[in-house]
Amino acid sequence: MLRVEKFDSVAVTNDLLVSRRDLTNQQRDALEALAFQYACVPESYDIAVSDGHVLQTPCGQGAMSVLVDGRFWHIAGSLLGPESMKPQMVQWLKEISDVSQRTIAVYNVSETDA
Repeated sequence: MLRVEKFDSVAVTNDLLVSRRDLTNQQRDALEALAFQYACVPESYDIAVSDGHVLQTPCGQGAMSVLVDGRFWHIAGSLLGPESMKPQMVQWLKEISDVSQRTIAVYNVSETDA
């Protein structure tokens, strides 16, 4: 079972985001594997193919699809990662929001993730 004690604090800028256009085939494959393993909603499968960015957790075990609109980050398709890690992912997103003064909206959250 995966256990994540704590995410590292980070200086929050758009540098956390990786453009999907810049992903290697290996990175796309890894994101697709995350989606197939952890997706709870159909939009989760778009993480490796649609426009926008990817936000990967510091530990590399979770990822989110992000569309940037100024100081707003829209996350569609929920959080991709082990269930045991999702509370830490939510806390990390809150930290990003607080430090960077961004509004982060997460859409299409399954009942399991809500």
